[in-house]
Amino acid sequence: MSEIILFFSPELAPEVARFEPFAQLIPARQPPAEVAADSLWCDADGLALLSPRFKGRFRLADEALLKRVHGPSDLVRACDLRPGAEVSVLDCFAGFGTDAAVLAQHGARVTCYERSEITWLLLQDYVTRLGLPINARHGDGCAAVDAGAHDVVYLDPMFAPRSKKALPPRAAQHLRDLAVTTPIDLPRVVERARVCARQRVVLKRRPKDELVGTPNHQVTSKTVRFDVYLPSA
Repeated sequence: MSEIILFFSPELAPEVARFEPFAQLIPARQPPAEVAADSLWCDADGLALLSPRFKGRFRLADEALLKRVHGPSDLVRACDLRPGAEVSVLDCFAGFGTDAAVLAQHGARVTCYERSEITWLLLQDYVTRLGLPINARHGDGCAAVDAGAHDVVYLDPMFAPRSKKALPPRAAQHLRDLAVTTPIDLPRVVERARVCARQRVVLKRRPKDELVGTPNHQVTSKTVRFDVYLPSA
């Protein structure tokens, strides 16, 4: 039986039945004030995360995505998405799907992978609520680079923890708590992705992070850097 617990409003029993293969379903009039482990809550607004480290429910805000979609996007430039072009993107480290959603809103056909099952369930719900053309899959995106060709392979592995006293945004803290921590051989993944990608591989890094191999060019901002690699011969 799954270790994930999903609390839900009793009137939603028919709707939450689809989660039975992935979680223990427990009806509740309201979400519990405290949980022993990361859990899920489902109400009329969809899935939310319950964390033992935080009070209240966590649900990604659609408004935050809309600001990114309508503003300038270094991610879109790095992936070379142009109006009217049909571009397929493989997102190997989906997380909560905010980057995948931005790419989809700019016309890309996105297939994304997430290794953490509870994060994947939240991701699926997020994609469904926004009505985006994203195929969200549970599994190892690093293995998916060998499964078929895509125009763009997008790599956004979790950044290493920082020594700064200021905490990252709450979404990033949740992702770190939920992450599957199996080590990743990033140089090898980049090289394999260059074989899979028809147009480019895009790797998201902090501005001062060491390079992985030799990118063909970069798109940089104050907070992130996108290293762009062309396909290998």
